[in-house]
Amino acid sequence: MGVNMSFILLKALLGLPLIFLALLGIYTMFEVLGRKEKKYDIAKLKAVHLWNGYLFLLVLLATGALGIYLVAGGNVLLGAKTTFHLVLALAAIFLLLIKISYLRAYRLFYPQVAGFGLAIALLVIIAAAISSGYYLLVHGFTVEGTAVSAMVDPG
Repeated sequence: MGVNMSFILLKALLGLPLIFLALLGIYTMFEVLGRKEKKYDIAKLKAVHLWNGYLFLLVLLATGALGIYLVAGGNVLLGAKTTFHLVLALAAIFLLLIKISYLRAYRLFYPQVAGFGLAIALLVIIAAAISSGYYLLVHGFTVEGTAVSAMVDPG
């Protein structure tokens, strides 16, 4: 089964809003939890953070689904960059599931939620930067080559 190169471009492009959403999540969290003197309305910041989290989850699931499709359709041994990206993405998803369980069911762990959020955001930023950033720097906004060549390290 061959993978269309436009799926890799789409995944690379989805990495850009994912980075932005992660940075927005960090910023809103820092403003709410990290400032003594509040510059903004805390209730509004919490609402922005919540809706940003929902959008972040939606984009993360979309990029994850594309990533699974690309890896399953590649039929090749993955390069180090792709493997590293995959490990970071899986770690971020695992931490996200723990964070959601803390927020929904295990409220006694609530003080740890901010640390999980920061770790998730940083993992996602790094994973998106090493894959989307690399792809867009090398290929630009064009569909060229093969999907396999984008997932395997150049030799």
